[in-house]
Amino acid sequence: MPSPSGVRTRVRPARSMEEAQVPTTQLTPTLEADFRGAIAMLNQELRKAKIEEFGNLKQEGMTVKEYKLKFIQLCRYAKEIIPDVRSKIRKFFSELGRHVKKEYKASLLISDIDISGLMVHAQQNEDDKKKDRE
Repeated sequence: MPSPSGVRTRVRPARSMEEAQVPTTQLTPTLEADFRGAIAMLNQELRKAKIEEFGNLKQEGMTVKEYKLKFIQLCRYAKEIIPDVRSKIRKFFSELGRHVKKEYKASLLISDIDISGLMVHAQQNEDDKKKDRE
């Protein structure tokens, strides 16, 4: 970081609040309760938005890999919608593109299939088709 004289100096990060000389403020119990309430409300609104996003999630315009990552990211918010592994598989499969669904209908009927196996297999198949087109 250049100083006013133009000489570069290196700034070491502070190791503690005291060293950094950051002013700290004690919250009153009322202000703290209001703050916690606001945070809880924001978390609840975020959760609702993520559940809605999960409910509307479709592969359209995404690769299987992108869809898979988004699905994994959002499904943790929707435990009420997909309470078990079979529900998770059905939801993942139902929103895949038609071209991918055709190849995995039989896999969905297998009782011991797991979601990660289906996701990996679908992604690999899509990657193979891309290579074939090139």
